[in-house]
Amino acid sequence: MGRASLAALPLEVAVLEPGQVEALHGLGVRTVGDCLALPRKALARRLGAGLLSRLDRALGVAPEPRCYWKPSPRYRGDLVLPVAVTHREQVLFAINRLLRELCGYLRGVQSGVQQLRMRLRHRDAAPTVFAVGLVEPSRDADHLLALVRQRLERMILKAPVTEVELRVARVDPMQPVTGSLLAEPSRTRHQGWTMLVERLTARLGEPRVRSLQTRPEHRPERAWRLAPPGEAAPQAKARCERPLWLLAEPKPLPAPQGVPLWHGPLELVQGPERIETGWWDGADVARDYYIAANPGGERVWVFRSRRGGRGWFLHGLFA
Repeated sequence: MGRASLAALPLEVAVLEPGQVEALHGLGVRTVGDCLALPRKALARRLGAGLLSRLDRALGVAPEPRCYWKPSPRYRGDLVLPVAVTHREQVLFAINRLLRELCGYLRGVQSGVQQLRMRLRHRDAAPTVFAVGLVEPSRDADHLLALVRQRLERMILKAPVTEVELRVARVDPMQPVTGSLLAEPSRTRHQGWTMLVERLTARLGEPRVRSLQTRPEHRPERAWRLAPPGEAAPQAKARCERPLWLLAEPKPLPAPQGVPLWHGPLELVQGPERIETGWWDGADVARDYYIAANPGGERVWVFRSRRGGRGWFLHGLFA
């Protein structure tokens, strides 16, 4: 817009501060043209350089940078059905439309989803709500529809469905993967494992499918936890060798003349590793751990308590 076009506009269109508008009105300035006719130095001295900057941006003399538009990190899609439906395939047809729309949005923002939340509304009953989780972010509509189908097959529709709602509370960045002309066994195995876990979760329910995670904890019995598959966890690195098989409870060992026995006398081949911690939660331990071997060559993880009778205990078995 040129200077002549702006000159006839009222002063309020310049979006000035209220004090500046009142001061200009006191000087008899009513339009943008009246303001532009005043000496710039005197105007800046009285009302501040911000007023001149605002006018220069309006005239195109000075650049006016704009913030980039950022799409919402959430998604919500609703579809009201023309008639109430009672069959799963009819419900899946509606869900498929919402998933296609969702995946188009995800491709546009280079993102994927790890959890979908579905809400099926009924005319005379409370909504049916269920969630579908994934091990890794995805924006493959066919894959998402297959997981929703698995989940829906385990459910009984308590009333005809009148509306389908799809919600995504969070989207995760997801870079496109370039295909390869050559076979990649590692990627194929990983994708197969991921799909298996996701299908089991959809069929059995999320609480019934769990993975093991390490925790940054020195006490061996508390150094792991059950978690949803694919959930990120802090990496806990052990400074010493650990057995893969840990007993649920340490097993007391006989130790005649101070030598622990387990299928014969044990020879201490590595250690001690002292673990003394946990005083803050009432489950404190004070132990000296050793890797030991019996006459048959079996390697075990044992410790000697540093309290009480200072007995020996078996806590783990090496493969």
